[in-house]
Amino acid sequence: MHQPPKTVNNLAIGGSFIASCLALLLIISACDLITNVSSPTRPPASVQTPPLYPGAQSLEASSNAPEDKVIVFQTVDNAVDVLAFYDKVLRDDGWYRCESNSDEGLSCLPVRNGIVLQWVQGSIDGPTNLGYRFTVVATDTGKATGLTDVRIEIIRFNPTSIYRYGTPTHQVTNP
Repeated sequence: MHQPPKTVNNLAIGGSFIASCLALLLIISACDLITNVSSPTRPPASVQTPPLYPGAQSLEASSNAPEDKVIVFQTVDNAVDVLAFYDKVLRDDGWYRCESNSDEGLSCLPVRNGIVLQWVQGSIDGPTNLGYRFTVVATDTGKATGLTDVRIEIIRFNPTSIYRYGTPTHQVTNP
């Protein structure tokens, strides 16, 4: 009776072992990918540490709730420059402009002399119940003082319940 050489059996066993290891590696990689994708996104760093405008003067900060913040200051720069600064810095940090006709389904009322940006936590199932609005209002006080008053509000909200029957249940304040 003829038996195949041991090297062939070793190759068959070795090839099977390698195929099993590759399959296991693919399963582990897929599980890691699913875990990473299903983890909710993290809030931007600017939620906890809002960017401070260069040259801000007479800074005052307060908090109405644990995660809500109000920051008030003045600057010698004009309102357009202040708003452009915050628009760029916050967009670079993961915020997006909140417009009155937003395609995301989360719209907000326009703010006179200001901009509103928002961030909504995403997960594999869509938006979660965590969102933040960052409102910046900059008002030139006039040529007499040459200063611009700036008010920043950071407000936590629940994006899944922001609309009830098409009417906003939470609105940004406008000084």
